[in-house]
Amino acid sequence: MIDLEIIVKYTGKTTPLHRFYAESVTIEKELKPHCDGEYPETLIETARPNEPSIYKDYRKNVWEPITKTYCDKIINLLNKIGMADDFAVKFPEFKTQFPENESPKDYLTKNYPDFNSIENWFFSVGLDSMVDDPNSVVAVYPENPIVPDNEYVKPIAHIFDSCNVVGYNNNELCVIKLDEIPDTDYNLLAGFDLSARPSVLIFCDRFTVEKWVKTGNGDKESYSPYYTYEHNLNLLPCFKKGGKIRKYETDKRKFNRTAC
Repeated sequence: MIDLEIIVKYTGKTTPLHRFYAESVTIEKELKPHCDGEYPETLIETARPNEPSIYKDYRKNVWEPITKTYCDKIINLLNKIGMADDFAVKFPEFKTQFPENESPKDYLTKNYPDFNSIENWFFSVGLDSMVDDPNSVVAVYPENPIVPDNEYVKPIAHIFDSCNVVGYNNNELCVIKLDEIPDTDYNLLAGFDLSARPSVLIFCDRFTVEKWVKTGNGDKESYSPYYTYEHNLNLLPCFKKGGKIRKYETDKRKFNRTAC
C-alpha cells in the first residue's frame, strides 16, 4: 500500500508540487504553438503589453502557426523508425507455457486494447506526446484492479500531461492529479456521490497503484480510495517520455526538450 504519510500530504488543502513542475509546464506551453498550432498568447502579451485590444484581436484572428509544419516534419521523420528494415521488437524466451494467444508477446503484438499492438500505440499516440510534452508521464496499470483467477493481467499505457504530474521521484513515486474522472473509471465508482465536481489522485510506487477520488465541497470535502492494484514489481510502473537531459549542479536531472 501507498504510505499513509504520502496520502495525507497530497490530499490536504494545498497540493505540493515536485521541484521541476513549473518549468515542465512552461516547456509544454512553449511547445504548443509549434506542435499543436495554438496561439502563443503569453508570448504576444509579453512582446506587446500595451497594444490596444482591437489590434490584439486582429493579430489573433490572422495568426498562422507557420512553425507547425516543421514540427510535423520531425514527427513524420521519427515515424519512419518503425518502417526501417531492421526495426523489430524482440521478446525473451519465456519458460512459462501460455495458452494459445495468451502470451505477453501475443498481448503486445496482436491483442493490445484499441491499437492491436503496443507498437501501433507508440507510433499513433506515444511519439506525438513525447515531442510536444516531453515531461509527460506514461503510467502502466490495468483498467480494472480486480483480475479473475483464470485471466492474465492486461496492463495498459496511460499518458498524463506534465501539468497533471504533481509529484515525481525517479524509481520511487509518481503522483498524478486529474480534475476529471477518467471515462474508464466510472464503473469503479458506483456508490460514490459524484454530484460535486470530483477530482482524482493517482499514486504509483514500486509495489502499488492507488486511485483516490475527492467528493463533496467545503467542510464536507474528502478523499476516498476506489482503486488498488498491487503489482509488486519493485519497480515504478511510470516513466517520463524524455528528450534532452539537462544536468543541474545538484546532480539531479530533469527531462527537457527544446522547441521544434
